[in-house]
Amino acid sequence: MPHFMLRARRACLTGVFAAAFTLASAAAEEPGHDDHGGEHTEGEAAPRIFSAEEMAAAGIVVAPVQRQPLPRLYRAPGEVVLNDYTTSIVSARVAGVVTRRYAALGSTVKAGDPLLRLLSSGMAEAQSAFALAHQEYARLTGAGRNAVTRKETEQAFIALREARVRLQTYGLTADDIAALERRGLSDVGIGEFDIRAPQDGVLVSDAYRLGELAEAGKKLAQISDGKTVWVEARVAPAVAALLEGHHAAVTFGEMRIDARLLQIFPTVDEDTRTVRVRLQADDTAQVLLPGAFVGAELHGAAEPVLAVPPEAVLRSADGDWAVQVERSPGQFEAVEIEVLYTVGALTAIEGIAEGTRIAVKGAFFIAAESAKGGFDAHAH
Repeated sequence: MPHFMLRARRACLTGVFAAAFTLASAAAEEPGHDDHGGEHTEGEAAPRIFSAEEMAAAGIVVAPVQRQPLPRLYRAPGEVVLNDYTTSIVSARVAGVVTRRYAALGSTVKAGDPLLRLLSSGMAEAQSAFALAHQEYARLTGAGRNAVTRKETEQAFIALREARVRLQTYGLTADDIAALERRGLSDVGIGEFDIRAPQDGVLVSDAYRLGELAEAGKKLAQISDGKTVWVEARVAPAVAALLEGHHAAVTFGEMRIDARLLQIFPTVDEDTRTVRVRLQADDTAQVLLPGAFVGAELHGAAEPVLAVPPEAVLRSADGDWAVQVERSPGQFEAVEIEVLYTVGALTAIEGIAEGTRIAVKGAFFIAAESAKGGFDAHAH
């Protein structure tokens, strides 16, 4: 083919390609255009629309957000301490040397279980006095009426009673004293006695070693029932004046445990200038150990806020809080909100207008199904 004809053909093809490119570019810039003739931009799927049957089957409930009174929430740092009302102190009531340990720290004990054994000269003296008094009273009451006077019998009874009370004061139980009555003045076990648990619970502390001289009055151990603990929180005096009711909560890591406000102390700490607040929380799982630092949630007077059930609020893909807003029947959009606080079965939020219809139940199902559709379920 002649060269001038080749050049003409190439020029013609170039013009055709240029025109096609121009038309394609113009079409691509038109709103709503895609390669498939749809109304959505490339990479975006059509919104998921739930039928009434699907919503009923999934338990999706839609309701307008309303303002309602919700107690104000105040947060404060706190420390777990033993519940003094359910904790017993175990102490030596007469000086003695620790000769045996029965229970290890952290073990569960029953009331009356032996904890440790002491050897005491003071107890030996009291035991001997009781044995003598018991022996004398038995002798006088066994003699004939004409052999002893009534006064002698009464004096012997008083001496026996005083000796018994002395043993009880030192910590001997009725069974211990009964065994001493049977044993009499035998040297077996004289001066030895067991200190027993005063209640059911957990041995939460001990402060003695074998061979140690335990002085009278020294605290040797503590037993707590292991069911409830106290939390001592600190709040500003202005906050203390606003606290109302008894409902409260304790936060520890990811856990949130219901609690009860027991007491607001009537004085301000001179060092911290804070007011001490005491809460009581159940701790049957024994996760709130004494000395642990926790968070305390306290409540003030109720005020009107946008309140929704906690299950209506979910974390979005980027970690923000969001609710599922109904844009049209069966069509939802995740909208960011701010969570203020949660009290009981309601969560206070901000970020949407009052009256906005949201999924108060089934929000998780909506989010999961929307994610399957391949579009971003999080709106800004």
